Amino acid sequence: MNRIVSVRDLHLSYNVHTGLFSRQIIKAVNGISFDLQRNEMLSLIGHNGSGKTTTLSIVAGILKPDSGEIMVKGTVVPFLGLGIGFNPELTGRENVFLYGAIMGFSRKRTLKIYDAVVEFSELKDYMNLKIKEFSTGMYVRLGFSVAIYTNPDILIIDEVLSVGDVHFQRKCLNAINNVKAKGTAIMFVSHDMGLVSRFSDRVILLSNGKIIKEGEPDSVIDEYMNMKENSPILQKSRRGSGEVEITNIEIDRESRIYNFDEDVTVTVRYKNNSRIKDGILGFAITDENGCLICGPNTKDYADALVQFSDEGSLSFSFKNVALNPGKYFLTLALYDSTNRFPYDHIDHADFYVLKGLKKKHLGTVKIPVKWNIK
Repeated sequence: MNRIVSVRDLHLSYNVHTGLFSRQIIKAVNGISFDLQRNEMLSLIGHNGSGKTTTLSIVAGILKPDSGEIMVKGTVVPFLGLGIGFNPELTGRENVFLYGAIMGFSRKRTLKIYDAVVEFSELKDYMNLKIKEFSTGMYVRLGFSVAIYTNPDILIIDEVLSVGDVHFQRKCLNAINNVKAKGTAIMFVSHDMGLVSRFSDRVILLSNGKIIKEGEPDSVIDEYMNMKENSPILQKSRRGSGEVEITNIEIDRESRIYNFDEDVTVTVRYKNNSRIKDGILGFAITDENGCLICGPNTKDYADALVQFSDEGSLSFSFKNVALNPGKYFLTLALYDSTNRFPYDHIDHADFYVLKGLKKKHLGTVKIPVKWNIK
């Protein structure tokens, strides 16, 4: 049996002041159960306040649950915040030995890993500075380096890698893969769904201290991204003079579900409030993360202007030839003939879904490639 952490029906509540004479019970963790195996990377995702950090802190032994059972086999190294286990009045070198002592290492054992820690952190020239003089990024470098080289059975990481620069983030992720290959189990919290998808073996989605879904990374991430709070449709915004007004938007399929080779047809109905003669119709496609895919308009694509009536409708069709499966959002806009001044511009006005199996590759599109690698 490779199980290294077992959590059963975990509960923890906070009794917080909400006023001079009032208090409120907040259920941070509310009946959570899960297992963690050796060589496994388990990620917790969810909105702020969903219980992710509290759960990690319980597994790390920092917080004690109100009820429930928890079994942890082996040493746990938590990397839950900047400078945890560090004394700001001590130097970087002194803090490495302090951290080792906290982990139960002898000075001799810490001395054996010291050079490797410093080399990985790339802080050789700063180890005689007091920790309080370190930048946030330097804190992360030293803290993560010590955590990795203490060779834990369970490594717990909560978001702090996002503070570091891209170069060091890459080193950290490579190091995480290496320690995982040697048997270390990893619990990870991040709001970067790209990292979660690429590095996790399993993902748990939390909401209000409860597990909403658990399983294969992309499936759980999809559930998270489809939660109402994450939908770009909530970011819908509208601007423009209103001289020509979009009155209705219709997508030709009520289900809004398409195959990659099918046309998506959109009809835009409008009302001309100021006898505007002509203008430009444009639309944009964004993915679930708000990344812009494309932004065609009648002037750039067809060198044509729309001739406005008092009221009317305009339509266009497009294919999703190279897009990966997923949910996509449409922005619709009517602009003046110079394409500078909006009459009506609606961000994330509607959406459609592209069917298919998601694949483990980067990006939003899958372009045709001819490989010559012999």
